[in-house]
Amino acid sequence: MKARATVIPIPIPAARIEYLRKQKARSKIQGQAETYQAGIMGLMGMSTKAIMARTGLRQHQITYRLHRTGVRISDYRNGTGPVAEFILNKAQHFAREEFIERMREKLNLGAEA
Repeated sequence: MKARATVIPIPIPAARIEYLRKQKARSKIQGQAETYQAGIMGLMGMSTKAIMARTGLRQHQITYRLHRTGVRISDYRNGTGPVAEFILNKAQHFAREEFIERMREKLNLGAEA
């Protein structure tokens, strides 16, 4: 039977402990801000690559945070998310006018119709 290695605790100075506590608090705040920004961008249908560029998070960090907050980027693209519904309701009139204008141009109707 092997002898167990003895672990000798290393004393940590109080100043170092306080520094580590501040770092932990700072990272929590920073993580919350990045999670918030990633969530908002995800609700707006932005790709993971776009969120990576804006937040500095890595791909797996973004997908984990979006999963934990219940945000699915595909909801916007599929038109089922709350932001997509809002935009569809607000932009419907503009889109209708734009479509009519394009149809006139394609069919060479001009001002006749």
